[in-house]
Amino acid sequence: MISTLGYGRQVGTMRLPERSRSRPSAAARPAGPGDSLPRSTVPERQVRGDGVTRVLLVEDHPMDALLLREELVLLGVDWRIEEVPTFTDAMTSWPGGAFEVLVLDLSLPDGQGLELLGRALELASGVPVVVLSGHVHSALAAQTLALGARGYVVKDLDAAAQLRDLVVQVS
Repeated sequence: MISTLGYGRQVGTMRLPERSRSRPSAAARPAGPGDSLPRSTVPERQVRGDGVTRVLLVEDHPMDALLLREELVLLGVDWRIEEVPTFTDAMTSWPGGAFEVLVLDLSLPDGQGLELLGRALELASGVPVVVLSGHVHSALAAQTLALGARGYVVKDLDAAAQLRDLVVQVS
């Protein structure tokens, strides 16, 4: 994988082993590098009485959004996720959506980087913002957290598990 600041990442073609339909239970799996919280300490949370966490995912690459959504389903996550490809669309969806978390890609057609994060934090107005990015630079991650993001997830094979743990933690 090649990551270039301001341009995102380039991933070569790779073949993954076929995944079996049944996955081991969370308790049966050893903690992996993407597990930021021990599974037993992740609190259960009821949201507005219906038990569904509402997430606005701002991601301009449909394949990234699809892969993330599919992996979250495999992890047993039952969120209501609304996907939008631009920050302009996020501004339209936000007021009526009653979201608990905003998940933001830092490289969008209508905004980039820390300036985009500043606009998102203003839009979210106290609702947690989690950054989802192809940039693996630790300095950028530190800057986003210093500005007020509640988490930074690199788009890689563990992104869904990390995102799941962060959203449960911050929502």
